[in-house]
Amino acid sequence: MQSAFARAGWAGSLPDPWLKGMVQNISFEQLTIGEKMNGMSMAGVELSQMFPAGSKRRAERTVAEKQAMLKTSMLRRAEVTELADVRKSLVSLNRIDRIAAVILLMRSNYRQIEEALNKSYAVGVARQASIFRIQTEITRLTDLLATLERSRAAVEARIRERTGLNEGERIGRFPLPPDLLDRARRVRSVLQPYGLLNDSWIDTAPDLWVAQARIAEAEARLARAKSEYKSDWMVSGGVFSRGDLDPLWRVGVGVSLPVRTASRQDPIVEEAEKRLDAARANAREARARVRRRLEDLAVAIDQSAFQVDLIHTTLLPQARLAFEATLAQYRVGSADFENLIQTLLRLEKIEIQQIETECRLAALLVDLDELRGWLVAPERATRNPQTKGLEENPDL
Repeated sequence: MQSAFARAGWAGSLPDPWLKGMVQNISFEQLTIGEKMNGMSMAGVELSQMFPAGSKRRAERTVAEKQAMLKTSMLRRAEVTELADVRKSLVSLNRIDRIAAVILLMRSNYRQIEEALNKSYAVGVARQASIFRIQTEITRLTDLLATLERSRAAVEARIRERTGLNEGERIGRFPLPPDLLDRARRVRSVLQPYGLLNDSWIDTAPDLWVAQARIAEAEARLARAKSEYKSDWMVSGGVFSRGDLDPLWRVGVGVSLPVRTASRQDPIVEEAEKRLDAARANAREARARVRRRLEDLAVAIDQSAFQVDLIHTTLLPQARLAFEATLAQYRVGSADFENLIQTLLRLEKIEIQQIETECRLAALLVDLDELRGWLVAPERATRNPQTKGLEENPDL
């Protein structure tokens, strides 16, 4: 990108001058018109400079500037994409860590139940099948933790690749924004009665940065092609030595004759016009694509926000109350062991579903920011070198 701007600074400058040496030897004494040719043998140098038409130089400089702006837009779009990828990876870390916290808590509960069952089994109250059932659940959760650990390592590797973090340093927890639902509600309010989005939500899209930059470059190329119809100027001057006689000075001005310019430039101008039409068509297509994607994201965010709110306000409290009631009934003998396990499994499922839904909403909001070009450099993830694994993480 720096080289492109450096080139723009020199674009449109004058071409290099020409320095010509000349030796002339006149052997005859007299011209046909009768004038004497004394001292017409000489040696000298002549300097000439071409001056392109002013519009050509301006057009060349404009093309170089628009090319630099296009490269800048493409770089900014790539940066936004990379930032979005990092943010979604951090959301994935949050999902993994929170699910691991639920798994650890559930496994702790199962181990307490296992301990109580072992004591009951020793006195002949509990059945061995119940102990095997609990051990199966503990093994399942342990295997799930190992899978989460491997997934976390893969996500960490991706973040390090994008951000340049040290290889041996573990990335700590990264909390989700606390205003997820408020942001989702604001997105919902943007939808118009007929499902149309305000243009201000579209104009900032990185895809449109590039599309508009391509149009500007194509317009500049067309202007440069048309400027080639104009003539160039040449100025020259030289001095010649004639021995004992006075030096000879010569100054000249020339202009190019556009005899074959039209036949050469007409196809170039036509091609530039077609490139401009294609760039404008691509910009319209990009705008329509961004609009459709924004509308789809707005609907998906609204649905995810509804699910988050439903789980948080209804499903999760009901699951917790059901588990507490079943546990109380089990302690007094009015509920069997399998009913207790099923209730605990439903609670685990809803806890994980809540985490999945919140992280899905957070990822959708990142997609929205990426599409609108509103991403800024993410806060660096907290790092905890002492943390060696999900099971040893004190934050969980």
